[in-house]
Amino acid sequence: MTYEQLGDLAKCIIIQTMQEGEKAHPANDFMERTLLHHYAHAKDHLDNVEYDIAEEILSGSSGLKEEVKGELEHALVRIAILLAKIGGET
Repeated sequence: MTYEQLGDLAKCIIIQTMQEGEKAHPANDFMERTLLHHYAHAKDHLDNVEYDIAEEILSGSSGLKEEVKGELEHALVRIAILLAKIGGET
């Protein structure tokens, strides 16, 4: 996978996750949130991944793949929002 392909994948994940989020949250709601809010939510998603991976290792099952994937996708979105807000893009 090239850097460009990885970037394209990240972009697709961010767009899809945000479009799905609009079903539960008002459009552009993320713009009203503080940097600390997005940071805390990104950290929560990453903490959940750590817990899920530990649980998977201890139980010997691989049934948590979709949960881990979802948590990482949501963390990616929060981090992208943070970077955009810090960089003045939003």
